Amino acid sequence: GKMDFHSCVSHWFGEMDPHEFRKRYDSIRLQFPYDPIGDISGLISGLSIKHTIGILTNSSSQGTDFKLDCAGFPEEKRGIFQFIYHKHNMAAPKPNPAQLRKICLDGHPRGEMVYVGDNLRDYEFASRANVMFYAVLTGLDTRVMFLEGGLAENQILADVHALKMIY
Repeated sequence: GKMDFHSCVSHWFGEMDPHEFRKRYDSIRLQFPYDPIGDISGLISGLSIKHTIGILTNSSSQGTDFKLDCAGFPEEKRGIFQFIYHKHNMAAPKPNPAQLRKICLDGHPRGEMVYVGDNLRDYEFASRANVMFYAVLTGLDTRVMFLEGGLAENQILADVHALKMIY
């Protein structure tokens, strides 16, 4: 999330053409689906009874669609999300808070908003927009990293399923 796709390909593979890499990657990606962490579909369905659920990611539209499919949300089941913003339909990528501000202007009060993320950039993003944040430890950033970054212990969750205990 710190570099765009082309920069990552150049960093990792040197002279390989990023467009060629993307073509090869897309040709095999479906063979390696993401494994959701537990029953994400059930969790989202349960939370959506009382809460508005949305997605805000720096992933591409194709990457977002693929991850949603893997999590049990094919296109026909995505109506459960009030909004889905990704890098192709967002004003500015995270950690710029512009998109969260737009969501607030669209009628979702900042004081009622909770942002859940798995890295310090997500925390920075929510902090810049003055939105409540919970970290989940299913990414690469650790509890210690979040604590050193200023997040309170009670805002660090093992995974998204811990949200059931809070909300």
